[in-house]
Amino acid sequence: MSKNSAAPAKVMAIASGSGKALVTNGLHRASTRWQRVRIDGMIIECLIGVHECEHQAPQRVSIDVELVRREPDDPTDEIYARVMCYESVINMVRDIAGEGHIKLVETFAERIAEACTLKYPTISALNITVNKIDVFRDVAKVGVRLERVFDPAFEHVSETAS
Repeated sequence: MSKNSAAPAKVMAIASGSGKALVTNGLHRASTRWQRVRIDGMIIECLIGVHECEHQAPQRVSIDVELVRREPDDPTDEIYARVMCYESVINMVRDIAGEGHIKLVETFAERIAEACTLKYPTISALNITVNKIDVFRDVAKVGVRLERVFDPAFEHVSETAS
């Protein structure tokens, strides 16, 4: 090593709960890293609700989607086929909304969750929020939030992160 070159920095990270550092490509790093894809505040109109009037006129609905997976080994390698595509998720939500009347926001959220798990079977967790916006004059929104954890390692991480 020449006099002017610096030695590569070593980064030490302790794997959660193990007290051990792991080495990858000569660098120390945590054993599990998470990647999240989020869609926040998607507003669509759809036929949703149990009341007769809700069968006739579309309502504005706000949707949030979060998909979580273990980060790929090379997360910055620019390979589009390896990403969780938010545009695909947005189009799935639009398609579900366009299928016809849905009675419950819970049903809508479940359908979105099912479509996401079919499209991305390796996800570790997901969160889906569906809110009806204009239901009550004095309430901003009413709705449901689904949380699904498929990877026990993520469940431990999410509990400590909250």
